[in-house]
Amino acid sequence: MDFSGLNLERIERDAKHFHPDCLKTDEKSYLESYPIFVNYFKQITGEITKEHLIIAAHFVYGWMPTILTLNTGNSKKVLELLNRVRAGSLLKEDELKTIKECVNNSMVGTSKLLHFINPEVYAIWDSKVFFYIRRTKNETVDKIISTYGIEKEQNYRAYLKALQDIIQDIRFEDIYTDVLNKLNKLQLGNWAISKLRAAELIMFYTEKTRRTT
Repeated sequence: MDFSGLNLERIERDAKHFHPDCLKTDEKSYLESYPIFVNYFKQITGEITKEHLIIAAHFVYGWMPTILTLNTGNSKKVLELLNRVRAGSLLKEDELKTIKECVNNSMVGTSKLLHFINPEVYAIWDSKVFFYIRRTKNETVDKIISTYGIEKEQNYRAYLKALQDIIQDIRFEDIYTDVLNKLNKLQLGNWAISKLRAAELIMFYTEKTRRTT
């Protein structure tokens, strides 16, 4: 999958049109729940356990349109990986696959779980973000997702690499500050979000707005 279309210049342009104060009430509920989910993992003093995994997987799927099927047969390995994520490790493709097979076999659901555990290293990945990156005038969402693979671990890894290149650019600082200021005006909780989350929100709402208009 080609990620050349995901760059700082594009994010900077679309950030100017990011206006979360115009969101509907049901959309704001996602923003309100976000810091609570992140804080859930911050408040865990020991290692992430199977109980934490089960609870977190279910609140992650509160953000999803599908029902969760949680496969805990390989939970020992999954928990080992999740604790490495918490410590800052960037997982390999086969390791991402192990977690994905536990969490509904979904890279989207997995990305959200990983993000809530470590929002500084892992970004949320879903169909709107995927389509924002890959879309052309003549391709539908379904065609893009089926052809280029939203469930491919290598695509998610490449996405993280592209985002890191963007947020490490000094010019992203102003974009990040602007997003934080706009979110804090909503008074929906503690918006000390990561730079990855800020970039992802710009992509998500740009694509969402494009579809509705």
